[in-house]
Amino acid sequence: VDYIGVGPVFRSSTKPEAKAVGVEFVRSARGMTGLTLVAIGGITAANALEVLDAGADGIAAASALLEGDIGKNCFTLKKIIATRLQ
Repeated sequence: VDYIGVGPVFRSSTKPEAKAVGVEFVRSARGMTGLTLVAIGGITAANALEVLDAGADGIAAASALLEGDIGKNCFTLKKIIATRLQ
């Protein structure tokens, strides 16, 4: 196993029927493993830092990238991730 996906962290328009597990689940999962955690589900520019601060090593995003200006969305999320890595 190279990584563990955790989520959906938040409700998502991509899979609206999926029950969100919340940021505390990410924090709990971080405490149970040293493997890379990738959070998925409803991750946006507004909540990405919260998810990363809870222990996710990375994020997977679909709607946050594809809705609106894709270039701007990619740049914004990249900038958020970069501030976390400093």
